[in-house]
This record gives sequence, structure tokens and C-alpha cells, in this order.
Amino acid sequence: TIRHPYYLANYLVDTAFCLLSGNILLLVLYPFLFFWAYGPTMANEERFLLGAHPDEFPRHAEAVPQIFPGPTSNRNMEEILNDYSLNRVSKKEIARILRFLSVAAWIVALRLLPTEYIWTNFSFTPTIFPTPALLLTGLGLLLYGTGFCILIPGRKAERSS
Repeated sequence: TIRHPYYLANYLVDTAFCLLSGNILLLVLYPFLFFWAYGPTMANEERFLLGAHPDEFPRHAEAVPQIFPGPTSNRNMEEILNDYSLNRVSKKEIARILRFLSVAAWIVALRLLPTEYIWTNFSFTPTIFPTPALLLTGLGLLLYGTGFCILIPGRKAERSS
């Protein structure tokens, strides 16, 4: 158990994108950028919780790690996994996963392009565009489009209610 699971998920996804970029400097700097960007928001959230729950929140904050799990964080993992069901995964979550995968495919496609194509030739044609990069770009478009289409029926239903 941690106090900010959403921020941990963001950290892990963003770190994966840093790894995919192949930029070591970005990977080394990202933890600092993460806490610079999210630190004030987490502090505001915790101040709000302290004001709303002045007796309980300090004990909770002392016992539960903020972002990264501690040695006792996984003691109820079996119970958590027993409650897991694919039926509880929403269309929005599936669409978000597909969009993350599409961005990963595009990052890898860019890494496959020779540097001179990226900086000097912006009129890509299939004859000079490397096949693996072209396939990954197409896969990224397919994943992104599928993620978008999954949400369309939900949007129509939301408008009618």
C-alpha cells in the first residue's frame, strides 16, 4: 500500500518512455523532474487530507509510504490479486493503455530512423523510410486509432444522458 498510487503509475510509465527514448541523460534527470513537477501537487493534497482528517492522517502518513512501496507494502498482495477481474477494467483504461503503447511504438520507430532522415529530410517516402520504422509507425497509428474508437460509443452514451 502507498499513499499516491496514481503518481507511482505515472512515474513508472514516464520512466519507461525515458528508457525507450534511449537518452541516458533524460533517464538520469527524470526522477528530479518528476518530483519538481508532482511534488507541489502531492504536498497540497496531503495538506488537504491533514485538514480534513487531522487525527487519522498523521498516523496514516507515518505508516504508509508516499510513492514507492516499502518492505511492508506488499503484505496484502495476495488479497489484492484475488479481487482482480478483467471485468473491472474500463474502456477508458483500455484506451489509455493502447495510447501508451502507440507512443512507445512511435518512439522506437524514431530510434530506428537514421539520424540524417530525422534532421535533414522531412519528406519521407516509403522508398527511403526504413521498413521496421514504417511498420512501427503504422502499428502506433493502429493502436492509437483503436484506443480512440473504443471510447466513441461511450461518448455517445454520455451525451444522451
